[in-house]
Order: sequence, then C-alpha cells, then structure tokens
Amino acid sequence: SDFDKVVIQQLEHTFTRLIAGFDEPLAAAAPARDERAAAVQAAQKAAEAAEQDVATRGEELCAAQAAAKAGASAVKAAHKVVDNWLKDSKVLMDGFDQLCAQVASLTSGPLLAFEELKDLMPELEAVKEADASPLPKAAAAETAEVEEGSNAAETTC
Repeated sequence: SDFDKVVIQQLEHTFTRLIAGFDEPLAAAAPARDERAAAVQAAQKAAEAAEQDVATRGEELCAAQAAAKAGASAVKAAHKVVDNWLKDSKVLMDGFDQLCAQVASLTSGPLLAFEELKDLMPELEAVKEADASPLPKAAAAETAEVEEGSNAAETTC
C-alpha cells in the first residue's frame, strides 16, 4: 500500500538524518579520538617498558642483596680476624721470645765454651810448621772448611 511506502520512506529519511547526526560528531571527534588512541598506545608501550625496567631492577636488586650479604659476611670475617689479631700476635711473639731465649742460651753456653776452647787451641800454622809430614789434601780442605764455618758462626750470631 501507499501508506506503508510513505511510512517506510519517512522512517528511512529519519534514520538517514539520525545517522548523519551521529556521523558529524563522530567525524569531528575523529582527530581527538586518534590522538587519544595514540596516547593510549604510547602509554601501553611506556607501561611495558616500565614493566621490563621493573623486572631488570628486580634482578639487579637481588644481585645487590646477594652482594650485600656476601659483603656483610666478609666484614664479619674481617672483624673476627681483627679480634683474633692480638691473640695471634701474642702467640707469635711468645714463640719469638722462646727462640730468642734459645739463642741467648746457645750463645752464653755452648758457643762461649767453643770460643774459649778455640782460644786455647794452638794456631794451625804453628802446628803445620811443627809437623814435618805434609797433610793430605782432604785434611787440608777439611781444616779450611772448619775455619770458614767458625768465621761464619761468628758473623751470624
């Protein structure tokens, strides 16, 4: 019927006007919408970068905490060494004092007696002249070694 056609035409005309009414604000808002979409994308990229940065910083934090723990244990060990230093030094110096006492005992006892005996012994040259038979080479070398050894003992003490 004609009435139905007119109603449908008016309905189509109304819909076209309403669609055009929606298209104009949408078209006008398109640049702002595109800007907001770009801002959202930039914010999403920044958020992803921040998440990666947080993950990286978390790993660095764990490594720093492990290093701090190792450093704290090293400091604790160093404190123990410093605390024990005096005890260790005392033990070392006690050993040194014992060795000094042994050296003093050696120099005042056996070495002093040796020096006295050495002074009482006749000179080797006088003994060589008195002895008409020549000394074998091995005995002469041994005598030279004894003389050098006694000179060395005098210089080291």
